[in-house]
Amino acid sequence: MAEKVVLDTPKRWKAVSHPLRLEILRVLEEGDRTNEELATALHVASGKLYFHTMTLLKAGLIELSGTRQKGPLTEKLYRSLVESFTTPRTPTEEGPRYHDMLQQAFHLYHNTWREFGDFPHRGAHYIIPLTPEDAEEFNAKLGELILDYRSRKVPSDTPGALSHAFTVLFHNVRPPIEKPPTEESVL
Repeated sequence: MAEKVVLDTPKRWKAVSHPLRLEILRVLEEGDRTNEELATALHVASGKLYFHTMTLLKAGLIELSGTRQKGPLTEKLYRSLVESFTTPRTPTEEGPRYHDMLQQAFHLYHNTWREFGDFPHRGAHYIIPLTPEDAEEFNAKLGELILDYRSRKVPSDTPGALSHAFTVLFHNVRPPIEKPPTEESVL
């Protein structure tokens, strides 16, 4: 069963740091698939996908859901275990440091942007004062909005449908440190 996965290890961050692996997860949301079926859906060679499916499998983001016979061959079916992913709320000693996670998040977004760079991009950066309660409410509403759109389950072959990637970095910002006035700043 797909669930919200916490990217709390370097292996998991690496697994989601490539646009093709994100596309594999997206396609597997539609149902279990073999490597060959994934390759057809993603318009890539099945040999190219093997490395990526193994990376997702080893990170615990997909699982082997069964096998089926296709002539003399036994095909493996894969299932996604990911509904969405997020970072840990607080750093842990066994998990990656936040600086490393932030670098991986930017790397992921950069790779996705580079791979699909011929589409329009939008970006925004806001710093908004929020109480702790407002911050929790904002985060919850953002999660609800994402789940609302994900639940629509638009098939990837729907005419005009395009996958959209977005990365949300939501964190506290320390207030600026006030410097004592210097003689030059007073003049």
